[in-house]
Amino acid sequence: MKQIFVYGTLMADGLHADLLSRRRDVKLLGPARCRGALYDLGEYPALVPGGRSWVAGELYRSDDLEEILGALDPLEKEAGFERRLVTVRWKLGETDAWAFVRSAPPEGKALIASGSFKARLREVKRGGGRSV
Repeated sequence: MKQIFVYGTLMADGLHADLLSRRRDVKLLGPARCRGALYDLGEYPALVPGGRSWVAGELYRSDDLEEILGALDPLEKEAGFERRLVTVRWKLGETDAWAFVRSAPPEGKALIASGSFKARLREVKRGGGRSV
């Protein structure tokens, strides 16, 4: 598998874009979405896959993805995430991609009803919610 779905700080304009989207060996395939619920953990979101709602993100491809994932795995695991294959929809239909997810909703954390971390950040910037 050479694809990864990201929905938070690894996106093109995210805080940690340098770890993925700004690399020369990584290609942005485009906007994508997957089924799940998105939770606000403050500096970053958490995806719990499944259900009827959609989570917005970006789909990337790299021939060096295993190397990239090897660097991301310890960081994501330390933050309580696990790497899992998810089905995503994008402009060419459905495909599977790796994503870092939580297996259960994080206790005491707010659901991001829009399913978009970018929208949540804009809301906070306008003063419509606690800061992230």
